[in-house]
Amino acid sequence: MDGRRGLLGAVRLAAVGLAAALLTGCGGAERPEPSEPKQSQPPRAERRITQPEEAGGLVRSRFVDDVYNLGEPAPGQSFLAALYRAPGVDPDDILEHTVVLATDAAPGRSEERRLHLVKEIDPVGDFAAAAKAVDPGPLGGRTDCGWTQTPEAGMVLCSWSDESTAGVIAFSGAAAADTDFTEVGRTFTAMREDIVR
Repeated sequence: MDGRRGLLGAVRLAAVGLAAALLTGCGGAERPEPSEPKQSQPPRAERRITQPEEAGGLVRSRFVDDVYNLGEPAPGQSFLAALYRAPGVDPDDILEHTVVLATDAAPGRSEERRLHLVKEIDPVGDFAAAAKAVDPGPLGGRTDCGWTQTPEAGMVLCSWSDESTAGVIAFSGAAAADTDFTEVGRTFTAMREDIVR
C-alpha cells in the first residue's frame, strides 16, 4: 500500500511541478503531433479498450493498475491504467508523463465508469465544476476537458464515455495558455482513437 501511495503521490506532485514550470517558461517536453489512428474503428457496440504501446504519438512507459482503482471489471472486460510519454523522454521522469485510465463499460454504465475514473485522478472534485465540452472526434460520445485545480497548481484532465467504454487522460505537460483546450484536445482525441478499438 505504501508503494501505491508513493507512486500516486509522485505522479500528482510531478504534475503540479510541471504546470508551474510551464508558466515560467522552464522545463517541459513538447508533445509530438498526434499520429493518425493505425486501424479503422469497429461498430460502436463492439469497441473495447486496448493497451497500445503508442497512443496519439506518445509511447507507453509502464502500467499503473496497482496505483489506481478502476473498479471491479466484469468477466471479459478489458482496461488500461498506464503512463505515456513523448518519445525521447526518460521513462523514469514522471514529471513528463501522461496518465491514462480506461475501461470497458456494460450497457448503460459508461457514464458511471467515467465519473469513477475522474475521481481517481481528481478526488477533490474541482474538475467537474470547470470542465468544458470538447470535440469528441469520430468516436462520438461525451468528451470534456478541464483543469483539476488551477492552471498554476493542477493538470488538464480529459474524459470520455460512449456506448461501451469510458476513460480519462491526465496531461501533466499541458500549457496553461491553452484555455480552450484546443491543443490538448487534439492529443486526447488521437490517444482515444488508438486506445478504443
